[in-house]
Amino acid sequence: MIPWKTPGGKIGRAALTASGDVLVNAMNNLSGYTAEQAGMDFATGFIGDLAGGGMGQIINKYGSKAVINGLMDKMGYTATQIRKMTGGFDGDAVRKWYKDNVDAINVNIDPTEANARSVVNQRNNFKQQARDLMSDQNAAANLPEIQSYDFYYKKAYDAGFRGKELYQEIMNGGTRTNKTYNKKFGE
Repeated sequence: MIPWKTPGGKIGRAALTASGDVLVNAMNNLSGYTAEQAGMDFATGFIGDLAGGGMGQIINKYGSKAVINGLMDKMGYTATQIRKMTGGFDGDAVRKWYKDNVDAINVNIDPTEANARSVVNQRNNFKQQARDLMSDQNAAANLPEIQSYDFYYKKAYDAGFRGKELYQEIMNGGTRTNKTYNKKFGE
């Protein structure tokens, strides 16, 4: 981390630090340093510097959901990498991110087995990412097990659903989040 003031403030300092990381890594690996590695090194150095010198301010300014989505969607980081860089997010921020993503799952599609499986897989991916983003990994480890498609199929079947109605029920359930956790986190 650069201790002095730089043009651009914290963002400028983070960019300068990240550029230094790329330069050092490129000099240490002259023959095999790719543009992709340089991009990841820059992003890691940039975010690492912000984590030490102002990631909290960035999160406060733009919101944790925007920061998480930007790091995942735009920069290709996994939830685990984001937690390591930022120290993780509190339960409220993670729950909001998870709920917003689950609410956005499209269930206005043909109720087929393939689509029902897809909805369950999307939700389960968001659920696992949310757990990986949590700063309290002990709490994450103690959350209920993530259920498979077969669990939801049996649940809907046992409730009397058949055919397209069964798949629609599974898909609709894929966008319902746990009411107890929603209440706990103020949703």
